[in-house]
Amino acid sequence: MEGGGAPDGRQRPFDRTQHFGDADLRSRPVEPVPALSAPTTGDDARRPQLAEDVLKELQRVVSMDSKKDDPQMHGLLAQKLKDAGQVREAAAEYQVASSLDPRNLYFLKQEGFCHNRDKNYEEALRCLGEALRRDPADYVVRNTLEKIYSARGEMKKFLPLLEEILREHPEQKPILGTVRRIRKKMEKEGDDE
Repeated sequence: MEGGGAPDGRQRPFDRTQHFGDADLRSRPVEPVPALSAPTTGDDARRPQLAEDVLKELQRVVSMDSKKDDPQMHGLLAQKLKDAGQVREAAAEYQVASSLDPRNLYFLKQEGFCHNRDKNYEEALRCLGEALRRDPADYVVRNTLEKIYSARGEMKKFLPLLEEILREHPEQKPILGTVRRIRKKMEKEGDDE
């Protein structure tokens, strides 16, 4: 029976007790980890204060000479601001993070999403348009841009951006599909008038 096999030589399914002695590990109660368990009502009351304290501490950290040029710290502060509903301030921090690390598209996209939530559509179009140029496969960015252009009644302005991207990235079939769908919709609207 060595190696976990049965007396007749066949392999038995894994049995935890054969590796850990005769103690049945299944009978031990599982205790939740306090930090991961559901918060108590006392924690719920403190949560807004804790979030505010975190924001203040992060703002203090990014103002330090050693961290003022750290894009990740600015990005973290921006995320916490966004989570707290302070999207205008979050957009400004994402812009700082993006200027410190221009290759990091996450910061640019999040800045655009914050501007969109803040109804600052010009800046949202600028950020998300650049993000789509650099990452044409991002359907969330493409759909958000389409919604903004549509809500503004400016779908004709969206087409040149898509066509530019399609010239640079002809392999992006979803963009080609979006161009065709928008053209078809615009033709139909033109026929209705």
